[in-house]
Amino acid sequence: MQALIFAPLLYWAEAPKPSYWLPATAVLAANLVANWLFVKALALGHFSRTVPLLSLTPAFAAFFGFLLLGEKMSPLQGFGIALVSAGAFVLGRDGKRGRADKVEFRAFLLMLGVAFLWGLNAPFDKQAVNASGLIFHVFFQGFGLSLAFLGILFATKRIHEIAKGRLFLGFLLLATFAGIGALGFQLAAYQRMDVALVETIKRVTGLILALSLGKLLFAEELTRWKVAAALLMAAGLPLVLFN
Repeated sequence: MQALIFAPLLYWAEAPKPSYWLPATAVLAANLVANWLFVKALALGHFSRTVPLLSLTPAFAAFFGFLLLGEKMSPLQGFGIALVSAGAFVLGRDGKRGRADKVEFRAFLLMLGVAFLWGLNAPFDKQAVNASGLIFHVFFQGFGLSLAFLGILFATKRIHEIAKGRLFLGFLLLATFAGIGALGFQLAAYQRMDVALVETIKRVTGLILALSLGKLLFAEELTRWKVAAALLMAAGLPLVLFN
């Protein structure tokens, strides 16, 4: 769907440079795995405990931004990211122990893998956008992911499951347009800011929404661990943004 929407805009898109294809392919491969891990983590764990773990993405983005792009962060910004990351780990606790622990821990590891892959993606995304432009990169990622998922469904003999999407067409369209808007703003921000800062702003905003929606939509308890995590992240964000 995302690729179909952006396809007509290719007429105005910049032609990709030869240096585009390597980082773009890396982004595509990492996103394919990360999307699968993300869905599995949500299916196994609590929404308000798994999604906020994506706040760890800036720590990975900062490391890979330094390693691949040579972007440096001040000690104060590094301390801010440390607070945000600590808050994410605190959020993974709820002060309870029970038979669901193993399942929750598995969901924790899966979402941690998502944070790692999306952090790795950030510098590659920036390289790809700078070598092609926003429109072409978004189209290529959407088209590539669509082909990959269709291939997986066909290989696993589950291609018939696409028809089930008609039952949730409204939600699918809403998610598609929301995803396009989010990706567009994110990639545009990469062209103006260091990837670690973009990822920090995005993930802390996601944290607040995850806690709120977990409470409103799924009646998940707002424990002292979640409050402590939110306070750590609220303290860390201004430090990260201070340059």
